[in-house]
Amino acid sequence: MSADFDNAAITYDQDFTYSGIGILQRERVWKNLSKHLEHKGKMKILELNCGTGEDAGKLAIDGNNVVATDISEEMLLVARKKNQHLDIKFQQLDLNNIDQSNLDSDFDLVFSNFGGLNCIDPAAIAKVGEKLSQILKPGGKFIAVIMPKACLWENIYLILKGKWDQVFRRSEEVVEVNVSGKIVNTWYYDPQNFSKLIGHQYIKEDLKPIGFFIPPSYMESFFKRKRMLLKCLNALEKMFSNFSFQARFSDHYYIAFKKT
Repeated sequence: MSADFDNAAITYDQDFTYSGIGILQRERVWKNLSKHLEHKGKMKILELNCGTGEDAGKLAIDGNNVVATDISEEMLLVARKKNQHLDIKFQQLDLNNIDQSNLDSDFDLVFSNFGGLNCIDPAAIAKVGEKLSQILKPGGKFIAVIMPKACLWENIYLILKGKWDQVFRRSEEVVEVNVSGKIVNTWYYDPQNFSKLIGHQYIKEDLKPIGFFIPPSYMESFFKRKRMLLKCLNALEKMFSNFSFQARFSDHYYIAFKKT
């Protein structure tokens, strides 16, 4: 799987991180995440699927002790270069084999952003939940941003494109998704299903939509010419961000757990 994301590493920031849609979606994630950074500057944090290290850098700048992991060595190379002035430990990690990893313990927070966990199957999600219960402190937080089985924006987009056979693709057991020219198997998880998979060791504390009004990033080229419309959609996203039922129909959702 590593090579699947190696191809995306060079252009990932350009295609998503610093795109208009990418910036707005990340702002919503951080608006929610900041509530759980109770000991700002003093937390031991593990990031799963860190990509090019955008979130790891922000967490480290705030003074936290950050271990950032990803399956792609190319992603990690970009992340190291981008954050070379910060004290971040980068480590290659295949989430399919997380139960065999030698990760540290006593983390205050484990964070996974923008659908990284959608790239592993339900059995692997269960292994992630079990492993994190071993390395999180009592009361520690596990926070993830996941793609659900339905996205209203995506349904409308595919209908308008006349791609009727793809309208409900997220509801399929596994979907082949093109990532920078590579086909990657992708699993979509509704909040209730995801909560069951990670296990009974956690209590769900928070659930918020990410991208109910803000569109998916693959629509960036369309909205690049309609910045005022995107600004209005972002205002609606902020206004209705506390309606957790929207999480099941958004591009992503933010879900936070506390270890019991």
